Amino acid sequence: MSDAPSGGRVALLITEAAGRREVPLHGLPAGVVALTVPRMGADGPRLPRDRRRRIAPKEVDLATPDAVLPFQPPAWLPTQDLVWILRTGRSRQWSTVTARFGNDTWDTVVALLRSGGIIVRCEVTPERGFVPVRLRLAEAWASAAAEHIRQLTDAPDPHEARTSLLDELATVPQLASELTMLAEMPDDDQLRVPPLSRVGTAKWSLYDRAIRAACTWFRDYCDKDPVDATELAAVAFRDSHVAWSPPLRTAFGNLVGRSFDAAVLPTDTEVTLRGPLQWIIGEVVADAAACEPWIGLPANGLRTLGVVESWANGVLLIENKSNFERVCAIPQVVDRWLCVWGKGYARNGLVALIRALAPPHVAAWGDLDAHGVAIVADLATRLERPVHPVGMDPELFQTGIKRKRTDDERREARELATNLTTDAPEALRPLAVLIAASGDSCEQETIRAKVAPRLGAILQAIERGEPPVINA
Repeated sequence: MSDAPSGGRVALLITEAAGRREVPLHGLPAGVVALTVPRMGADGPRLPRDRRRRIAPKEVDLATPDAVLPFQPPAWLPTQDLVWILRTGRSRQWSTVTARFGNDTWDTVVALLRSGGIIVRCEVTPERGFVPVRLRLAEAWASAAAEHIRQLTDAPDPHEARTSLLDELATVPQLASELTMLAEMPDDDQLRVPPLSRVGTAKWSLYDRAIRAACTWFRDYCDKDPVDATELAAVAFRDSHVAWSPPLRTAFGNLVGRSFDAAVLPTDTEVTLRGPLQWIIGEVVADAAACEPWIGLPANGLRTLGVVESWANGVLLIENKSNFERVCAIPQVVDRWLCVWGKGYARNGLVALIRALAPPHVAAWGDLDAHGVAIVADLATRLERPVHPVGMDPELFQTGIKRKRTDDERREARELATNLTTDAPEALRPLAVLIAASGDSCEQETIRAKVAPRLGAILQAIERGEPPVINA
């Protein structure tokens, strides 16, 4: 079998399409669709349905169905109008929008919809038409609005801005390469970001802030406990109220060589992953295929991210952090599959990501205990699709080193496993039977040597539709 992934690169507009369905309405302009407005449930967004389970929306969101560049507003839109749109708070009432744009309102709104910049909430009429109610920024624009506004409205003196940043970089040896690249840029009347900068953006305002934050972190905090985000902003930017937008967090992480949540006190739960995926966050590209040893991205930030492009043959969730780290170093795995640290039961943000990616296959490697089986069963239920267990064979459980457990822990494990003998996916029920009888637990680390060397072949067997069995 070829080592090249069999699937093509698929670009997805995750932010507005997840958990939604298109609604056919009269009068929709080309390049714009109407989407159901999902109701939030315990497991994520749910579609609005009537008592007969038919999709019956009373309101819809107008949006683009296409994957678009993270920020490409209409070229003809005046800067002052673009800034006005970017300064939209939670939303703007339709009457306010029409007062601003007058007779040009609909043409302007349609152009902004097609660019992926805005979402328009509408009421659905009995004749299957629509009436605009309010406008909001699409999450991809909203997450980086402050940076865009700063770029459009601030006009620092190029020489002073460049000199100031060079002085800042000169104090941090860890960023010597960034200093060299910036020093080699022409000192003219334009502010240009070095093309090979690790920041990963061409926008000067974002580059400037990421560099200053990274310099401050290396100088004052890298050898200490994680710094609070507001303290870092106060020291680096002289303003504790600066919002750590997803593009700024990712650019900062690119510079310091670790995820934002690993360097700064967490503000969001991360999705930690490695494999064939690129995530365009505002103006910054997070590359899970090229980043070593892995990359951390904010789970709740999923709704503020722009375009995801993945060419993975499947998604593999790994419960144990140590095993995840080892798997990230196996090229024949991460070249083909997107590997994700599961951190126990999957969070809603991670489930939403997998649903949106809709990979050809989903697999999970968990501890050989009651909760490990329950984690895979829970994931399969919430995804509403099969999840292939990997490295969770009964033979491995029987020959593996068992974890020390108290009588209460064994009793709880037996109770949970007993339920799973009928509720778990079919492939995991034999393991659940063994755990129900003994209450034992066999952790992933104890069987790593038997699973990891064959993991690439096991995942390829899943791709071929063959059972991924490991001989103990």
